[in-house]
Amino acid sequence: MQFLHFNAGIDDVTAARLAVQQAVQAGAAVMVLPTGITALAARRLGVPIPAVFATYTDPMRDGIVDSMTSPHGMTGLSLADWLDEKRLDVLREAFDGLHRIGVLADREWVALFDVERRLAAYGQETGVQLTLFLAQDEADVITQLGSPTATRQQAWYIPPTFVSYVAEATIRTQLQRLRRPAMFGTTEEVQAGGQMAYAQDTSFAMPTLAEMLGRVLAGELPQHMPVERPRRFVLAVRLGDEFAVDVAPAVVRKADLVITAHAALPAVPR
Repeated sequence: MQFLHFNAGIDDVTAARLAVQQAVQAGAAVMVLPTGITALAARRLGVPIPAVFATYTDPMRDGIVDSMTSPHGMTGLSLADWLDEKRLDVLREAFDGLHRIGVLADREWVALFDVERRLAAYGQETGVQLTLFLAQDEADVITQLGSPTATRQQAWYIPPTFVSYVAEATIRTQLQRLRRPAMFGTTEEVQAGGQMAYAQDTSFAMPTLAEMLGRVLAGELPQHMPVERPRRFVLAVRLGDEFAVDVAPAVVRKADLVITAHAALPAVPR
């Protein structure tokens, strides 16, 4: 088996389109599209060969596939994260009496996941006042979390966006200064010092992509292979005196991962 690699760049539509065209011209039997932008380029070009893709966005909304259960011409996996409402529910369960919650994210996340409408709907349904703080880098994080409005928030939700990665340490430092509980979107943020996270388990992604590739090479048609999505979710909690408020014991008992100042403990059996 021969593997051919074509550089599609990062978030470069022109480069992605060129890479897809080069793969077709090279006579590839199947195409692997590890990003949403390359998958969309392949769909728009109408490539004549089967393909498997991975994307962090919604492949139906982006126009990559017409159906999650019976895709046409290509299949793959979607890691689109729609857990915001669930994380807010867990945050409110963990810290009783919350009615003002700050949400720190970047503009791309807000646009991609229809955030303003969804937060407004959640606030209306629950009576919680959700305030959106937009930041693109560390300087923005310091400005936003240093504002008078930020000091009035009782807790924080930090979804898994670009800014949560590039400014992870700064975000934790600012939240510690504010002495407010917080919910993060990845277990890595809790392992690094955050208080709580509810996360998708994405460890299945690359093995699943490889398995799909093997099935297509063996002759299975992509339209017979549903788009895969995360099936396991992890609740992680950190316990320690550095936090102003403790996570409710009932939520700690539900956790899949409990981290203390000294070690990571397995979840309490349930």
